Amino acid sequence: MKTASDFLDDLKAARGLRSDYQLAKFLAWRQQRLTNYRQGATFDDEAARQIADALALQPAYIAACMAAQRAKSPELRKMWEKAAKVLAAAVVLLADPGGQGPR
Repeated sequence: MKTASDFLDDLKAARGLRSDYQLAKFLAWRQQRLTNYRQGATFDDEAARQIADALALQPAYIAACMAAQRAKSPELRKMWEKAAKVLAAAVVLLADPGGQGPR
Protein backbone atom coordinates (compact mmCIF):
# COMPACT_ATOMS: atom_id res chain seq x y z
CA MET A 1 0.00 0.00 0.00
CA LYS A 2 1.29 3.43 -0.88
CA THR A 3 2.39 5.83 1.82
CA ALA A 4 2.39 9.61 1.77
CA SER A 5 6.08 9.48 0.95
CA ASP A 6 5.39 7.18 -2.02
CA PHE A 7 2.84 9.64 -3.43
CA LEU A 8 5.32 12.49 -2.95
CA ASP A 9 7.93 10.51 -4.89
CA ASP A 10 5.39 9.87 -7.65
CA LEU A 11 4.59 13.57 -7.87
CA LYS A 12 8.24 14.54 -7.85
CA ALA A 13 8.93 12.16 -10.74
CA ALA A 14 5.82 13.17 -12.67
CA ARG A 15 6.73 16.86 -12.50
CA GLY A 16 10.46 16.34 -13.05
CA LEU A 17 11.36 17.87 -9.72
CA ARG A 18 14.84 17.08 -8.45
CA SER A 19 14.48 17.79 -4.74
CA ASP A 20 12.00 17.90 -1.89
CA TYR A 21 12.70 21.63 -1.74
CA GLN A 22 11.37 22.00 -5.30
CA LEU A 23 8.42 19.75 -4.43
CA ALA A 24 7.54 21.86 -1.39
CA LYS A 25 7.67 24.99 -3.55
CA PHE A 26 5.48 23.35 -6.22
CA LEU A 27 2.88 22.42 -3.59
CA ALA A 28 3.20 25.80 -1.81
CA TRP A 29 4.00 23.95 1.42
CA ARG A 30 6.56 24.70 4.07
CA GLN A 31 9.52 22.35 3.98
CA GLN A 32 8.67 21.07 7.49
CA ARG A 33 5.26 19.86 6.31
CA LEU A 34 6.85 17.79 3.57
CA THR A 35 9.46 16.50 6.03
CA ASN A 36 6.67 15.35 8.37
CA TYR A 37 5.15 13.29 5.55
CA ARG A 38 8.56 11.83 4.75
CA GLN A 39 8.85 10.77 8.39
CA GLY A 40 5.58 8.84 8.38
CA ALA A 41 2.78 11.38 8.82
CA THR A 42 -0.28 10.85 6.65
CA PHE A 43 -2.03 13.37 4.42
CA ASP A 44 -5.12 15.06 5.76
CA ASP A 45 -8.10 15.19 3.40
CA GLU A 46 -7.07 18.49 1.80
CA ALA A 47 -3.51 17.31 1.16
CA ALA A 48 -4.87 14.05 -0.29
CA ARG A 49 -7.07 16.08 -2.65
CA GLN A 50 -4.17 18.34 -3.65
CA ILE A 51 -1.86 15.40 -4.37
CA ALA A 52 -4.63 13.53 -6.20
CA ASP A 53 -5.31 16.55 -8.42
CA ALA A 54 -1.62 16.93 -9.22
CA LEU A 55 -1.31 13.23 -10.09
CA ALA A 56 -4.72 12.91 -11.80
CA LEU A 57 -5.82 10.29 -9.26
CA GLN A 58 -9.04 9.90 -7.31
CA PRO A 59 -8.73 11.57 -3.89
CA ALA A 60 -10.67 8.68 -2.30
CA TYR A 61 -7.90 6.27 -3.33
CA ILE A 62 -5.23 8.38 -1.62
CA ALA A 63 -7.47 8.88 1.43
CA ALA A 64 -7.95 5.10 1.72
CA CYS A 65 -4.19 4.57 1.47
CA MET A 66 -3.69 7.14 4.25
CA ALA A 67 -6.31 5.43 6.42
CA ALA A 68 -4.48 2.12 5.91
CA GLN A 69 -1.21 3.78 6.91
CA ARG A 70 -2.84 5.19 10.09
CA ALA A 71 -4.67 2.00 11.07
CA LYS A 72 -3.77 0.73 14.51
CA SER A 73 -4.79 -2.88 14.01
CA PRO A 74 -3.98 -5.36 11.25
CA GLU A 75 -7.70 -5.90 10.67
CA LEU A 76 -8.36 -2.21 10.04
CA ARG A 77 -5.25 -1.91 7.89
CA LYS A 78 -6.42 -4.83 5.78
CA MET A 79 -9.91 -3.30 5.46
CA TRP A 80 -8.50 0.03 4.20
CA GLU A 81 -6.03 -1.69 1.88
CA LYS A 82 -8.92 -3.60 0.32
CA ALA A 83 -10.91 -0.38 -0.04
CA ALA A 84 -7.95 1.30 -1.75
CA LYS A 85 -7.60 -1.62 -4.18
CA VAL A 86 -11.33 -1.49 -5.01
CA LEU A 87 -11.14 2.26 -5.59
CA ALA A 88 -8.06 1.89 -7.80
CA ALA A 89 -9.78 -0.82 -9.85
CA ALA A 90 -12.95 1.27 -10.18
CA VAL A 91 -10.93 4.15 -11.57
CA VAL A 92 -9.45 1.85 -14.22
CA LEU A 93 -12.93 0.61 -15.15
CA LEU A 94 -14.31 4.13 -15.36
CA ALA A 95 -11.42 5.20 -17.56
CA ASP A 96 -11.96 2.23 -19.89
CA PRO A 97 -15.57 1.04 -19.42
CA GLY A 98 -15.56 -1.34 -22.39
CA GLY A 99 -12.27 -2.93 -21.40
CA GLN A 100 -11.06 -2.23 -24.92
CA GLY A 101 -7.85 -0.42 -24.00
CA PRO A 102 -6.59 2.58 -25.95
CA ARG A 103 -7.93 3.07 -29.45
